[in-house]
Amino acid sequence: MAFKRWFNRIGREIRNPHVSIWYHPDYRLPVPSLGAFSGMELRRADYVVWEATALGFLKTTDIKTPTKIPYHLLAKVHSQEMLDSLASTKALARTFSVQEWEIPVDQILHTMRLACQGTLKAARAALHFQGPTFNLLGGFHHAHIDKPGGYCLVNDIAVTIAQLRAQGFHEHINILDLDAHPPDGTADCLYQDPKVWIGSLSGSDWGELPGVDETVLPEGCSDQVYSQALALLLKRAPQARLTFVIAGGDIIKGDRHGLLGLTLEGARIRDRMVARHLKKQASVWVPGGGYHKDSWRVLTGTVLTVLFNSSMKIPKTDRPLKHHYRQVFHSIDVKDLHGQVEPLLTEQDVEEFFGIAAPVNLRFLDYYTTEGIELALFKYGILANLRRLGYSRFKIEIRKTATGDMVRLKARAGRLKQTLFEAILRITDSQHGPMLFIDWFTLRNPREEFKPDRPKLPGQEVPGLGMSKEAIEIMFIMAKRLELKGLLFKPSWYHIAYTMRHFFQFSDKDRHARFLALIRDTKNMELLDVTLAMAENQVLMNGEPYQWEAMEMNYYTNQEHRHNRKECLELSKAYSFEIKKQSKQRDTQKRQQPQAIPDWVHRNRS
Repeated sequence: MAFKRWFNRIGREIRNPHVSIWYHPDYRLPVPSLGAFSGMELRRADYVVWEATALGFLKTTDIKTPTKIPYHLLAKVHSQEMLDSLASTKALARTFSVQEWEIPVDQILHTMRLACQGTLKAARAALHFQGPTFNLLGGFHHAHIDKPGGYCLVNDIAVTIAQLRAQGFHEHINILDLDAHPPDGTADCLYQDPKVWIGSLSGSDWGELPGVDETVLPEGCSDQVYSQALALLLKRAPQARLTFVIAGGDIIKGDRHGLLGLTLEGARIRDRMVARHLKKQASVWVPGGGYHKDSWRVLTGTVLTVLFNSSMKIPKTDRPLKHHYRQVFHSIDVKDLHGQVEPLLTEQDVEEFFGIAAPVNLRFLDYYTTEGIELALFKYGILANLRRLGYSRFKIEIRKTATGDMVRLKARAGRLKQTLFEAILRITDSQHGPMLFIDWFTLRNPREEFKPDRPKLPGQEVPGLGMSKEAIEIMFIMAKRLELKGLLFKPSWYHIAYTMRHFFQFSDKDRHARFLALIRDTKNMELLDVTLAMAENQVLMNGEPYQWEAMEMNYYTNQEHRHNRKECLELSKAYSFEIKKQSKQRDTQKRQQPQAIPDWVHRNRS
């Protein structure tokens, strides 16, 4: 272990002088439901940059910011009819498997065009420096010449190759598609280019694809089987001046759409094998798919492996968000938050000189002004994300209530003013000192609607914003700013506690053990099914009816106050949970999966 730490430290210091990563904050797609229902981590690119920077690998000079690619470059590959269709909410909704009213057309096209330009710029840099480069959003291999598909609006790799060809680059190009799905769109776009070789390892059999050297792997494929197939694929790969690598994050076991079964270490082995094969060659790495909570860890591992030859393990927590917010925390002048500037006239002066009562300046928790809160939301990137969701003209309201201080964020959506965020907080005592208690907390996206496959959860009025992690971290920072010991709240519903489990734990150790047992025994069920079963009293604990225990959960600034996880897991063995019957509100739609393939199916280039 000591040698590994030394090796990683040396890797950070003796670094590739030409590290180039293309990234833009707007790589985050402004469709919150994708995160909740597809398994996408919409913050993936953000997390990679924040984590690699916090670990000391990335420098600000390594990060390049793309602009939007012009439409005439997209037209080198895609038909005009297809490009015209991208302005349609119907076409975009079909591609992303969401409802039309969830689609902010301009913002989604903005993201896709940024990503496409990022791949083009990365390719030029790779050829210039004869080494690896990264674009943190790309590998849209399901986009065909005349139609988008599977979360892919335009084919960034095909567009990049077309532009390179137009500029006189006529050398051989390889595409290593290591996403869990076949490159149907890329095959369609590039089958007429004799100097492009496409090699693919897939977990699904979609039939023969023209011009693709494809190996279809068995469902649940292990690290060892995958590595063996990859070694053979790399042997078959011809010599090329430029290689595109789609380092798919959907090869991991448990991915919602991928059918393979690799571990995180297996993904790192994949990356090392390809990086060694392409040593001192021009290569462009893009992330492809990834529909599980660890997709950002897969991509971060790829970046560290390829650019820095590092084997450092990536932590399981949402640490990147904490690191980034910590930097923002230190960048904000506290005077801007509470407005503590010496006034020209005091309240007593106003009353004496003018004979009128001075205005009362309310402060949230006796500290934050409305201007200070709005500034903080701007600094933490919240307002920028909300603008991309179609909201504008933000207004902060604060007032005192019987249960605590209320803060509310309002914004305009069209002609209507809507409440997007509301919380009631108060300072309370705990065994470890004063804490910030969350009495009420809601995130609302009133521009969205519920639908049969995404029904309303207990306690919900409108769909959420997909920003609960950010909101909790900001409230946690509030507690730190006020020199409190952390956050407290009582989750009224199972899904709320489940969502917050990476931050909070139940204050009572036995209660937390029961919570862990419930998660363990329902791990193969959808969260919606479990929370509805709980609401309908369909849950048994040790054979007896069980009702949700809305007890206190904590999130301490001092990690020493947290329960020992091993002790809680040991206690959880005393509890066993089962669901009596399916929720009345929901008929779970099981994912239709193709039958397992007993062995590799390898198709040579046709």
